[in-house]
Amino acid sequence: MSACAYAFLGGISRDFGEKTRYGVHQFYNEKATSEPTAKAFDATDLSFQQVMTGLIVDYIVRMGADARLIVEAAKAEYDTMRVLSQKEARDLKVIYDPESFTAWQILPRGRGVIARSISQDGNRIAQVACFTSKRGTERKFVIWQKGANAGDWRDLAKMAVSFQFAGMVIPTESLNITTDGKNVYFSTDLPLDYEKRISSLKVDLEFFPDINTAPMVTIRSFVFPPIPREGFAASASIALRNCLPAS
Repeated sequence: MSACAYAFLGGISRDFGEKTRYGVHQFYNEKATSEPTAKAFDATDLSFQQVMTGLIVDYIVRMGADARLIVEAAKAEYDTMRVLSQKEARDLKVIYDPESFTAWQILPRGRGVIARSISQDGNRIAQVACFTSKRGTERKFVIWQKGANAGDWRDLAKMAVSFQFAGMVIPTESLNITTDGKNVYFSTDLPLDYEKRISSLKVDLEFFPDINTAPMVTIRSFVFPPIPREGFAASASIALRNCLPAS
């Protein structure tokens, strides 16, 4: 077993440089490799191999990586190495930041669609949706995270004059903070020229209080990871053209 490759998965946040080689291969019995064609295995040995494979898969999944990693390891014999590219390592969650957001997706919802990006650990979600009702059309950007203490978040938000997101200034009174008992939702209306504002940005999208007016306790509390800029404008545009009926 390429033990150090699996030990690497024990890190909560994992990364390695482009010049680093991360490889896996089949686990093996050193004694058996000296005579690979010898008939040396009995039922107990075969059972042990299955138990070992199961334990490795269980460990991989518990560490937040993809169980397909064991398939890649099985492709390489014990004396070779299956080296993963950085893209493969990200796809298999070997390279992994639990708080980082995934690429934007378009998801069906009832008679409309939403645009969504979710953190790797599933604790935060960014979403764009359009709602229609007798009052008109609402174009919403929402971030939500697990928790139920909406009151505490409202108190923290009131200490700031405004918030910023993707180059847009959001007055505190325009930030709606609610909870359903499981998640806290931070929502605001998107301006009509959001696409123009997004297209001029060169960095990922960040949501944070105005550092010139907010006290340090508010700034430190609203530390949300950047949301991918790439794909946001296109995904949001689709979502805002396919509105959902307001509940």
